[in-house]
Amino acid sequence: MLHACSFIVRDKLDKFQRDDCFLGECLEIWRELGEESPSQFQDIISNRSKAAITPAMMAANLLDHRFCGKNLMPVEVSAAMDYLKSLSPEIIPEVTKYMAYQHPYLPEVFTECYQDVVPSLWWKSGIKRGFSETLASLAGTLVSAVGSSAGLERYFSNLGLTYGKLRSQLGSEKAGILAFLYRQLNKK
Repeated sequence: MLHACSFIVRDKLDKFQRDDCFLGECLEIWRELGEESPSQFQDIISNRSKAAITPAMMAANLLDHRFCGKNLMPVEVSAAMDYLKSLSPEIIPEVTKYMAYQHPYLPEVFTECYQDVVPSLWWKSGIKRGFSETLASLAGTLVSAVGSSAGLERYFSNLGLTYGKLRSQLGSEKAGILAFLYRQLNKK
């Protein structure tokens, strides 16, 4: 049973550590982990997810057009709204319209054909549809935050391979470009 659980956790960790795993998606992964884990690990995972899921993550999940907070419990929606209010109280009426699919946040912009659109681009393009610029700016920032520092750590590791004691003559700008190219060439 422990072996089966380790595969589930491994798969979820792989998702968390992708460069394109945004904060809102992390909440969904935590929920999947809780649902898919064997019953004897439920309490451990539940306690850990309570510590890991923050109001910022809840707000990002709420404002991510792919999820719209559908898996948030009412208390989590309240925590997300309180968090958003603490950042910018004037956006709360717009968030309420967004949650109710009221103009300009109409149901057709939440359909399946938009599911592959990167959340920050969805918000940016929404400005042309009449979305609140203030909300779009804040939401764009929240939904584009990654849930793990693993990608950044990989970048610095690659930078260390291209710029070090042996290559100290290489300028920092060129080293950064080489590290970027190395990452691009080695993407799966």
